[in-house]
Amino acid sequence: MATFLDRYLAGEHEQVWAELVEMGSDVRHPLILSEATDVARETMQRAQSDILTLVPRLRALGYRFGSFSQGQFTPTRPYLPPSQRSLAKLRRLSQLVGPLPLSLQAWYETVGRVHLVGQAPWAETAVLSDALVVDGVDSVLYFVQEWLEEWGDLPPEAQEEPCLAEFAPDEYHKEDISGGPPYAITLPNTSADARVEHEWHDTTFVAYLRECFACGGFPGLARLPGGLPAEVRQLALGLQPL
Repeated sequence: MATFLDRYLAGEHEQVWAELVEMGSDVRHPLILSEATDVARETMQRAQSDILTLVPRLRALGYRFGSFSQGQFTPTRPYLPPSQRSLAKLRRLSQLVGPLPLSLQAWYETVGRVHLVGQAPWAETAVLSDALVVDGVDSVLYFVQEWLEEWGDLPPEAQEEPCLAEFAPDEYHKEDISGGPPYAITLPNTSADARVEHEWHDTTFVAYLRECFACGGFPGLARLPGGLPAEVRQLALGLQPL
């Protein structure tokens, strides 16, 4: 009988993830967890490969990676892989708030941090590009610790705010424009994947990543009346499907 990973490798990407998500916390059953973890790791290995393809393609176009703050542009590294320090912080995060969804756990074990915000060489558009960003686990841990200081000693019914893994600014803050709350995942979470809070696709983390890579790292540009600019379509060619 084909395993979930066998089916995923055969091309049933969305179907396999849909089935794993439908299981809810049952995906942690000992007979399923290993298979589900294998799928999550394979998915994030593909995500890492796509990032390592996109970064040099963007540099070749003249894209400048960086962040915007108070009108100032500061160059930044677009990608940082996991380190022993970040993996230790990931373990600390789980100790403090319980399990992460398998998808987010595998991301931080395999991929690390990505920040594709920057100055683009293509023409300015009428929509925000919403460049792919997943902050490092150290940032997530910092905000979780802040939440615990305020709400951690209270019973769940008295906690006025959920504990969130805030992993990216929203599309406005990425462009140094006042906007909404960060993209986040509620913790703890025992499922295979989880809904991304405050993100306009209203979907799960894996599906969000799928949208990002389908748009060359800039999912906001898919909202343009004419579709993705030609340069961005070229960026997405040949990326590994998630």
